[in-house]
Amino acid sequence: MLGELESLKLGQPVAAIGFTGGTGRVLRFGRVQALHSLDGGRIIESDTAFTSGASGGGLFDASGALVGLLTFRMRGSGGNYFSLPVRWIRERLPVEGQWTDIQPQRDAMPFWQRNAETLPYFMRAASLSVEDRWIELSELAEHWSSADPRDAEPLRLRGEAMRKLDRPEAAVGAYTAALALGPDVPSAWYGLALAYAAMGNAVASARAGTRLAYLDRDLAAQLDDEIKEIAVSR
Repeated sequence: MLGELESLKLGQPVAAIGFTGGTGRVLRFGRVQALHSLDGGRIIESDTAFTSGASGGGLFDASGALVGLLTFRMRGSGGNYFSLPVRWIRERLPVEGQWTDIQPQRDAMPFWQRNAETLPYFMRAASLSVEDRWIELSELAEHWSSADPRDAEPLRLRGEAMRKLDRPEAAVGAYTAALALGPDVPSAWYGLALAYAAMGNAVASARAGTRLAYLDRDLAAQLDDEIKEIAVSR
């Protein structure tokens, strides 16, 4: 059964089934971390771990519907796993009488294997974040936001960069702008709460944390630990 990618939400549980290491089917569980717009679809980023050998396996929602194909992971990261959208599968399914032999495409390179300068914004951003290159991430986020002003993700990433650069006021501004476009993004509420905590604004931090708890309890529990560490260090 093919699912509807449009029904996926951030934080939603998903399951990955693939032939990890070629030893047999492996089932892993996780959650949707981000949905990246690309070529009329949305690339699914989750923390549902899989190895390169599992590429081509399926990503399923809680009802068992296929929502994506396991495709690639970000090297050097412990939580960036990407699946192609089911929409691309549905649009390419032939009807009876349209079946043809499958042949390799000549000189074709998948988007995730392009040169670094031509990778999609979300992949370049993930790489910079993994490598703690916060100034460059902030600059990339600005270019990304200019190219797609309706996308909340570059604003959220700029907030993350500003927070890591110890500029909490700028981080609050970026996170607030991101949430104006995507009010149900748990990671933006998480970052906003931390930025307010770094400024010493406990009331605003708690308010953001309350909203986060409504969206993602696991991330809210992680936030509580982070807030305690900030309080100890102040």
